[in-house]
Amino acid sequence: MFKKLLQVTTVSSAVFTMLCFSGNAMRKSSVQLDDEAARNTRAPVHSFAHMMERQRLQKEQNDRIRRQQQAIQIALAPAPAPAPAPAPVPKPAPAPAPTPKLTPQQIAQKRAAKRQRALQRKKVRAEKRAARKKAKGK
Repeated sequence: MFKKLLQVTTVSSAVFTMLCFSGNAMRKSSVQLDDEAARNTRAPVHSFAHMMERQRLQKEQNDRIRRQQQAIQIALAPAPAPAPAPAPVPKPAPAPAPTPKLTPQQIAQKRAAKRQRALQRKKVRAEKRAARKKAKGK
């Protein structure tokens, strides 16, 4: 992790400080962490104010952790690439050629072909239905 940090040329002192503190927090012994966890979970709530104080402390701790993680992500992120050159303005597309008018004979042929395809689909469906009924009847 620190090798990557060394590769990054601009790391602010605040980020570096946060990283050092997070490293110190990670070095805490597991016994200390277990004691803290036990103290936090088993401590009885004596009053509403006590409960609110615990919630506030927990929120502060979560915020601190989140800020540290964000600082690490920012520090490890690659340097931003230079802004790309503005894209050239596209030329307007030429107007499409007008569609040719269909003759009445061509229209009739299209309708007939469409009707044939519909009949073919209908036949295929009927065959499949018959095959299912036959398979179900066995």
